[in-house]
Amino acid sequence: MATQITNQARLSYLYGGSTRGVATSNVATATLQDSLEATKTSLETSYRANDEITYILTLSNNCCSGEGQVTITDNLGSYTPTGCQSPVNPLTYVGPANLYIDGVLSASLQVDSGETTEVVFTIPSLAAGSNAIIVYKAQVNEYADLTTGASIENTATFALTGDCNQTVDVSDTLPVASYADVSIIKSMSTCPTGCNAITYTFDLYNYGNVDATNVVLTDLFNPVPNITGITVDGEEFSSANYDFTAGTLTLPNGTSSETITVPAATITAACTGTTVVPGTTQIVVSGTVTGAPASVPLNQK
Repeated sequence: MATQITNQARLSYLYGGSTRGVATSNVATATLQDSLEATKTSLETSYRANDEITYILTLSNNCCSGEGQVTITDNLGSYTPTGCQSPVNPLTYVGPANLYIDGVLSASLQVDSGETTEVVFTIPSLAAGSNAIIVYKAQVNEYADLTTGASIENTATFALTGDCNQTVDVSDTLPVASYADVSIIKSMSTCPTGCNAITYTFDLYNYGNVDATNVVLTDLFNPVPNITGITVDGEEFSSANYDFTAGTLTLPNGTSSETITVPAATITAACTGTTVVPGTTQIVVSGTVTGAPASVPLNQK
């Protein structure tokens, strides 16, 4: 970190044999730069499971002369989950990494990503007064904590050697996003004895860390069934709360007082990786289809 220096001088003197005068100088200022200045930032403002994060490392060689080698060791967000003995890394280096020296793309960057616990970047030579930028990507992996309020603190250690020697640690803290992540699986089953009864089942899964609210299901049925009942998680959903027009189901409708919610997943950060058990909601539509063939496959998707 740069240090601001201020200084003022005071002068006393005699004149006329016995009279003392005093003079005060201006306030002089100077900035004492560290040999190495560094920062670390990410382009993203939050993360989700499996996201790719772009990190930017910046550094300046503030030595007055000569050149030096810079080694940057990035810990890929290493942390120790509660109850665990050993740290884990919530990020995996995926690259690529690009180096710019004084704004010009350079091919001299050396990358050692053989260790899963860190990635090491080496700039073989950085002249005094020059600056460098490294841009690289890392992916959020199975060890990242996805619970609400969690974050990834990714720390890089910069070491400058040569005419000047200095080590600097810098970090970037990225919070987890608050989000719902819902998928839907539809299945159908028919009466196996040739009757016209048919059941449509919609299984909703939320892999996010917050509830998915005000869910609206739409489906265009072909052939068009005669709906005899709808349940949401086993509870009857009255016909006043959904629309079924020209074979299109809208559940709930625009005037319904009922709402559908898919609860947040149960997320646990553990020593062996973060587990995500999705929240679920099941919608079942029962009906009949006149003249439907008896050979409609069971559990057709």
